Amino acid sequence: MKSKHILLFSLLALAACKTETGDQNQTTSQPQMSGIQIDRTDNPEWRHENLRLYPLVADAAFVAGHAAAGNYIGLKDAMAMPKFRIVEKKPFGRFGDSGAVNVLTVENRTNFPVFLMSGDVVKGGNQDRIIAEDMVVPPVAIADAPVFCVEQGRWQYREEDAGDAAAKKVYAFKGYYNVASGDLRRTVKETQNQNEVWAKVGDITSANDATNGTSAYTGLEGSEAFVAARGQYLRYFEGKFGQLENVVGVIAVNGDNIIGADVFAHPDLFQKQFPALLHSYVTDAVTHKNTGTLSESKLDGWFYGFEQAWMKKGASDTKFYDQGMMIHFSHFSR
Repeated sequence: MKSKHILLFSLLALAACKTETGDQNQTTSQPQMSGIQIDRTDNPEWRHENLRLYPLVADAAFVAGHAAAGNYIGLKDAMAMPKFRIVEKKPFGRFGDSGAVNVLTVENRTNFPVFLMSGDVVKGGNQDRIIAEDMVVPPVAIADAPVFCVEQGRWQYREEDAGDAAAKKVYAFKGYYNVASGDLRRTVKETQNQNEVWAKVGDITSANDATNGTSAYTGLEGSEAFVAARGQYLRYFEGKFGQLENVVGVIAVNGDNIIGADVFAHPDLFQKQFPALLHSYVTDAVTHKNTGTLSESKLDGWFYGFEQAWMKKGASDTKFYDQGMMIHFSHFSR
């Protein structure tokens, strides 16, 4: 088997297929992910129990064309910086804004553009939230971020944060959690509905015996079994992709089921995002321990849909862009 398989099926090797209708020829272009390959090497280092990760590798031209994206930092790193914070929207004089619960204010006073990824979960404020859409906050800028609540039973500042007077004054968020499971990310993306988000949080915490008093997604930390199982996966995959050249994303497979894929603009941005993103795939693998092995034909069929989504333009384009660059593309299985 070839170690790398360009995301263009061998059966579709021609650039176009021509069919005749009457006296006219119709040409239909086949989708392809220009500049990106999937590494299909059967490397045991990329598989642990029921979770397998396929690296997505960019060519030199793709990396060079997105070089500026290597300077972006993710939300986890930004929240560790003193000049960056996320706060509740209401303390900024907009107490009459009924939509404030679904919007947080991001203050970026660093010199870096900060990438907030749909699925990032932040802890604190009046209730934990999940970022609803990909966005970039430029250096030395303030922006509002769309969010959904992932903690239904709380609407007050936590007592453990109350000792920090400066934080309490603006209801600042004190912690970054991780990227939410693919199940929850897909629910946010496809439904944009708070009740659906709460229901999915309940499904995930219940499945892991992590039901908690405030119905918080971060209540997963209260399940010893979940934390122990997650830790095994995280330790196994730690550093596995750091030595591979030009990796810009991964496709995650749970047994015989494809969880989904994430592609980033630059290898450096992927490396910054991967530790938090790995939590997403691992949570799915622990929650749904699918058995079996994914067939090559099923993988190829999924790739075709992946390619089609990648190639869509205009209103149908689901990739996230900033400064004219494709920054992030996610695609989930249904």
